[in-house]
Amino acid sequence: MSVERRQQDRKVLSLKAELVSGKRRYSCFIKNLTAAGAYIETVPSSVPMELSPQSKVELTFQTSAGKVLNLPGVVKWSSADSKSVSRCTNCLGIEILVQSSGLKEFLKTLP
Repeated sequence: MSVERRQQDRKVLSLKAELVSGKRRYSCFIKNLTAAGAYIETVPSSVPMELSPQSKVELTFQTSAGKVLNLPGVVKWSSADSKSVSRCTNCLGIEILVQSSGLKEFLKTLP
């Protein structure tokens, strides 16, 4: 039995976003989100995903109110990592490094 380590409730959604690491951009969907992190599923691509744990990233998406949020983060785990237990082949866990008031407000609008 696994122990839940999150201190915040996850908001389950499917929100189109973009993940940027250096000069690489990946289309993705945010599958769940908290003020501290996100579970991301990248869109399958012919370009291999080059994101491993500790990679610095920026997660960008538009809220339902039209506000664009740019959230700096770091990859905590990747399904490409052989230690991953995820069933998803293009998934990442992202830790959000800067607490954003815009993100907190957006989370309040979600069920």
